[in-house]
Amino acid sequence: MMRIPINALPILSLVLAGLAAQGAPGPATRPAPLPESATGPQSPSPQSSTSQSSTSQSSTSQSSTSQCGGVVAIGGGKLSDAIYRRILDLTGSGDPNILILPLATAEPDVAGPRTEQRFRENGAQRVDWKTFRRADANETKLLDAIAGAHVVFFPGGDQKRILEALRGTDAAKAIRDVLSRGGVIGGTSAGCEVLGDLSLTGPARTDLAVLGSTEVEPGLAFVPGVVFDQHFLRRSRFLRLLSATLDAPKKVGIGVDESTAVVLPHGTRTIEVLGERQVTIFRLGDDTRAQSGARGDLARTSNLRLHLLAAGDRYDLDRDLVTFSKNPSPAPQLSDPSTDDADPRSPVDPKKNR
Repeated sequence: MMRIPINALPILSLVLAGLAAQGAPGPATRPAPLPESATGPQSPSPQSSTSQSSTSQSSTSQSSTSQCGGVVAIGGGKLSDAIYRRILDLTGSGDPNILILPLATAEPDVAGPRTEQRFRENGAQRVDWKTFRRADANETKLLDAIAGAHVVFFPGGDQKRILEALRGTDAAKAIRDVLSRGGVIGGTSAGCEVLGDLSLTGPARTDLAVLGSTEVEPGLAFVPGVVFDQHFLRRSRFLRLLSATLDAPKKVGIGVDESTAVVLPHGTRTIEVLGERQVTIFRLGDDTRAQSGARGDLARTSNLRLHLLAAGDRYDLDRDLVTFSKNPSPAPQLSDPSTDDADPRSPVDPKKNR
């Protein structure tokens, strides 16, 4: 039997001690380090289900734009301006440097410029895109470009291409350094898939939850303890992620639907949902029972934790706590499955597009 928690639970309010002074950039245009208070463990301020003073409400509304750095995992499809602007706001810079890595697509000359255009449409002035193969992932010129970025962004395609180009390279370490100093790592579709500990890299059964049925590879682990899936509800990937979560019971499975983002600010373990559709979360709790079995056996579980979130809702990964937004989330109109925002020419084929 599944249990869905319905009560919003308050958690600590996030207050940043101050943003880095916006002076002239240092040599090699590296992003300025964050103030010390912004890099320690923080908790974002959820909207409480109880009444708050106007001062508290003001502080909460400001927190979404004053946090510096983090991870933004987007479920693919058409991305709203609000998602791009949230990425830019998270940098804490008035003139952020954006680096797009269209490694997942077979057409980087389409995905790169298209994503660059969308960032520029939302106010970014310094935007560049680069693609490379694994043999070039330790080159000084590439590492310098990554070191100078406030944002590193992965458009969609095939997540295997990203993993093959980056995993275990100096470039992957340099991207992690961007995050550790208060920058932003973002990805949509396949770019979302690689951000967690594990990456789901192939199709799975959509009729049954079967142990060992989901093809999995190590991810880039920018969000420890998490397995992401994308295009989640639009492409019927419920059982794919459920099976993967049962196979890796210590991981939290997060399914992000199209036109929707999960935002994890730097130094926190509380995600916020942004966008038009929903985010589904699976995890095994202390009271969850999962019957062990061999690869290919039907999965069996009891008291699995399941959360279904929408825009404005927050979820504490460490404490398994949900805080619902007080604002309603009207359902978008039914439409045909969309192509990825970064590559409007690529057709959507759920069997081929991972």
